[in-house]
Amino acid sequence: MNLNKMLMFLDDDELRQVAQKIIDGSEEYSGITLTSLLPFMDEDDVDDLIVDIYHKVGNPEAILPFASEDGAARLAWELIEKEPPQMITGVLPFMDEDDVDKLFITLAERGMVIEEMYPFVSEDGFHEVVEGYLKGRFDFDFSSALPFMDDDDIDDLFVALAQKGAAPAEMYPFVSEDGFHKVLKGYLAGQYDFDFDEAYPYMDEDDIRKLFRNEIGKRRSGH
Repeated sequence: MNLNKMLMFLDDDELRQVAQKIIDGSEEYSGITLTSLLPFMDEDDVDDLIVDIYHKVGNPEAILPFASEDGAARLAWELIEKEPPQMITGVLPFMDEDDVDKLFITLAERGMVIEEMYPFVSEDGFHEVVEGYLKGRFDFDFSSALPFMDDDDIDDLFVALAQKGAAPAEMYPFVSEDGFHKVLKGYLAGQYDFDFDEAYPYMDEDDIRKLFRNEIGKRRSGH
């Protein structure tokens, strides 16, 4: 008899027991695979066993449609501890945004973030990473993340980089006029140098005029 044809008639407890037996390597259920069980299992049971199921099946995409967001998060944390970071890309669409953010922040702290995460991270998640970066807790390359970030965070990051003389021109299209205004204020106060030549298309016209008058004044005074 074909045991697989009976699976849909088993109750949740029986299906969980069968799944556990297969995970444990029992041979009495040969012919039944975990992937054939998943469509009939209770979601909570899939969540509880998801890490063990993954290690047996080896394919997250085969498991995730039958797990909850909590189960997907549980699997994602297992993956970042045991597998290359790229392995989590297939899990992200099944996760809650808050869980993605927590995962993203942890990977940022470890220097393990992959760009494929960015579309799934909220602006709040990026904000936490910006805060960590500005406080010197870890390093981070924001160049590919800018389209996904909040304007205020981009401005804060830009000002901090400008103060260090390390603000790349690639940031300019993402910086607000207010961000450039803050940098101009620091420049005019003599706190740091900044080359505005490539920034004019992104600046407020009043700020450009203010900068122009300042430069003329410096020439007149011989500076």
